[in-house]
Formats: sequence, structure tokens, C-alpha cells
Amino acid sequence: MLDRRKSGVLATVIGTPWWIGLVLALAAYLFMRFGFAALMPPGRTTQAVADGMAEIAWVFALPFLLAAAASFLRALFRGSVRQRRGSLVALRMLPRHRFELLVGEALGRQGYVVEARGSRAPEGEVDLELWRDGRKSIVLCRHWQARQIGIAQIRELNDIMRFERADEAIFLSSGQYTHEAWQYAQGKPLRLIEGDGLLSLLAGVWDLPRTEAGHIQARIEPRIGAARNDP
Repeated sequence: MLDRRKSGVLATVIGTPWWIGLVLALAAYLFMRFGFAALMPPGRTTQAVADGMAEIAWVFALPFLLAAAASFLRALFRGSVRQRRGSLVALRMLPRHRFELLVGEALGRQGYVVEARGSRAPEGEVDLELWRDGRKSIVLCRHWQARQIGIAQIRELNDIMRFERADEAIFLSSGQYTHEAWQYAQGKPLRLIEGDGLLSLLAGVWDLPRTEAGHIQARIEPRIGAARNDP
């Protein structure tokens, strides 16, 4: 019964701001170290008990310290989740052209030579073409807003890779892939990048100023300008 009550108290502390656990830990320590002896009636036996409790006062503070640490980590994780969700929402709101530029710059910083194939390319065509060490990779960005990607889109990616005679194909999405999509990609030169991976990829280019974005556009998208001028 006592264990249940103790667990209930600690669970309550974990649900509060972390500093409350620190305050309770300090209060528990001070009470057992100094206050407990003052409440005991005079006597040799009671004094010995009080001295013993004072020696292990830290034991009574420890559960509250652990609860405070758990509360801090809980708040940190929740803040990280909220930030991640906010970043994904902002990512989905980007125009496709801007998204492709950021992806191209991020991959360029990994040593790829990047060429954009055009934001207005029809379905079934490549968005970005990459070259590194004589190997060709293709990238599909057009489904970056999708919250779930199924096997059909990954089959299409594989078909496009074979048609393009590429060594690797990369699919980008701010959402998640179904289990069937992951299974289909197994054993094939297909890289599926989803929410968290996409945020990591774009971490260094997410907040580039517009002036630098213009330089990126001039570097990696010679075909995009031509594609936009096509009738």
C-alpha cells in the first residue's frame, strides 16, 4: 500500500515542472537531516534513531531528484516533438521550387554535383539529378507534402531509376512510408528519406537568406529556367 502511494506521489511530481521535484528533494533532505530529531521526544533510543535518520537523509531526497530529472527529460522531449511538428508543417508549406533548391544545396554540400530537371516536369520524370564519383543518382521531390507514401510511388521510383540508368534513386517525403514501401525498397538501391531524416538533411540550409538562395538557383537549376520558358 505504501509503495503504491509512493509511486503515485512520484508520478504526480513527474507530471509537474522539474523544479518542483528539486524543491521537494531539498525539503525532504532538510527535514530528515534536522527536523526529524526536533520532533522526537528526548531519550537515548530516540536520539539514536534521529541520528540514524540524519545520516541517510539523502535517501529520502533521492526519489524526488529522480522525479525531477524525469520531469525535465519529459519536458525536453515534448518540446522537441513540438518543434519537429512545427518544422514539418513549415516544410510542407514551402513552394516546390524552393524545396527543390534547398534539397539540391543540401546534397551539393555532401559532395554531389546537382542539376535540377525542372519543377514543372511531368509525373514520371526526375526532379534532381546527382553525380558523384562517376555514379548517377536521381531524386524525386514532388511528394514532399505527402503524409504517407505507399508502395506504388516507390515502384514508380524504381522504374524511373531503371529508365534513367541511374545507380541510385532517392525519394523525399515529409511524411512516412508504409511497411510495404519499406519492404519493397529492401535490397534495391533506393533511399527513402522521411520526416526526421528530411529535417536532418535540410538542417544546414533551412534558414538560408534569400540572397544566398539566388546564388543556389544560379548554380543548380539551369534547366528550370528553360523549363519555365517553355510554352
